[in-house]
Amino acid sequence: MTKITFPIAIGIALSLTMTALADFPGDFKAATELYSKKEYPQAQEAFMKLAEAAPTPKSKSECLARAALSLDRQGRYDQALELARKIEVKPIAVNCQMEIMIANKKTKELIEAFKGEDMGAWPDYIIHRGFYNRGTACRLAGEREAAAKDLEKAVENSDTAGNFQVQAAHELAGVYHALKNDDNELAAHRKVLAQKMTAIYIYYVSALAAPEILIKQGKPDEALVELKRFDPLPPDGPTAPYKARALVMYGDIYAKQDKKDMALASYKDALKSGLNKTDTDRVNKTIEELSK
Repeated sequence: MTKITFPIAIGIALSLTMTALADFPGDFKAATELYSKKEYPQAQEAFMKLAEAAPTPKSKSECLARAALSLDRQGRYDQALELARKIEVKPIAVNCQMEIMIANKKTKELIEAFKGEDMGAWPDYIIHRGFYNRGTACRLAGEREAAAKDLEKAVENSDTAGNFQVQAAHELAGVYHALKNDDNELAAHRKVLAQKMTAIYIYYVSALAAPEILIKQGKPDEALVELKRFDPLPPDGPTAPYKARALVMYGDIYAKQDKKDMALASYKDALKSGLNKTDTDRVNKTIEELSK
């Protein structure tokens, strides 16, 4: 029998370890694709196996979090939460529990369990998600002041290059709207608009909501500047209703500035762009009044 010397044995072990590490990113991607395809039992099994081979406590915790979410998607709430609680890295464990609880509408339980969690001490890679999830739970539970506080932190700590900050700022604007805090709502809408993500509907919502606030505040000149962010107006098609609303808003602003001809032209263009019945009736009435 050929004996394997100690140095050679170490070399073989290191080689096998390096091979496992090299496969980990690809295997994680494959497991994630299973989850995206809603093949949750297969995704759960894949993530559990990956957790055994994970090279760091963080990567192991992330695998177990994905496995727990896969369990939850199978309707196994209690088992999912039990697994999430066993995750080694606490911020990942807490965040996973919150995601599971939100998915199951356990917002009151989430708030009670994690209201004292010091998310400000969480690492950069997850701090924004922690504040967002707790803020979302507070928003859904009607605890608007607490929601605003957490969502502000979510926006503050998120990467400005991605969709996450846009989504968080959009929800923050909705909370401030419910609180009737126009200035803070406007600031949140402007954070959405700063990303210039014109391919998502959230952009159009903020592009119209921001000038609408300024019109309500009696600031037509500022509203016009804000609305011009919307230029060029979106084409006809799925975004046509936003185009129609923008044209109505131009008409409202010009009317307040006593620019009757420009107001009438904007209103008439709006009527050609597919307004709903309520707006159509209002615009026709306004045109009639301006034409006297």
